[in-house]
Amino acid sequence: MLNKSMATSEEIPRTFNRSANITRDTAEGSAKPNYSFSNSSIDLIDLVLDAATHKNADKAISVVGPYGSGKSMFGVLLSELARNPDSSWVQSALVGLNSIAPKTGQKVSTAISNRELEYKVIPIIGSRGSISISLVNALSDLCEAEDTGWISPDFAGRVSRLVDQVMAGIIDTSEIARFYSETAKLATTAGNKGLIILIDEFGQFLEHAASVEAIDNLLLAQQLAEESSRAKDGSLLLLTFLHQSVAHYSRSGNYEQFTEWQKIQGRFREVAFN
Repeated sequence: MLNKSMATSEEIPRTFNRSANITRDTAEGSAKPNYSFSNSSIDLIDLVLDAATHKNADKAISVVGPYGSGKSMFGVLLSELARNPDSSWVQSALVGLNSIAPKTGQKVSTAISNRELEYKVIPIIGSRGSISISLVNALSDLCEAEDTGWISPDFAGRVSRLVDQVMAGIIDTSEIARFYSETAKLATTAGNKGLIILIDEFGQFLEHAASVEAIDNLLLAQQLAEESSRAKDGSLLLLTFLHQSVAHYSRSGNYEQFTEWQKIQGRFREVAFN
């Protein structure tokens, strides 16, 4: 016989919101829930606008927040702002933004009008594996996309050879970072502001680095942030989304690893997202 509390729980219908996914939900025609701005997302969009338009602003941003805080959905919003700002979904979100933060709403609208948010976007979801493999595969996917007439066959061929090299275990993290910098320049030449790299579940890569001492995961994150910082014109932006600060993932490592973790954390502007 069911007790009263169990019976009550059976009787109440449950609904669950689908978790956001920056690769699935940025695909053309994907269904997305309406976006509602929070204080954290308002502050973060301000930071992204600064990164895109101000020479001395931070270009590599680490977004830290608990599960369910809306980090991934913000990544979806940023991707849509960059690629499809006139969509009804984005316009609905901006109506909400203007009602609660009109100053920021005006800044976003001005940036859209001036094409200051018109970026090519590479979304990546972290895994307990090599960040090098994920990044070169994402570049390869970009080269094969339908709208990449701005990427020359020569560059696409070089990316293909890079993928083969990395899959064979020959990893030069600085070369991979330079490829991303070159991609940003190609995007700018094609009339875009540049390239945004969005890495969701970035902590998965860091956990892998801590568990197997995968130094390439640490070096490549650092070098990508450095390439972003060198792009003073805002042509290369890097945003990572994770559940805990970078320092948290270094606790199980030795002193040499700890210094490497500190280098990574120092390359990013860390932002709390609640």
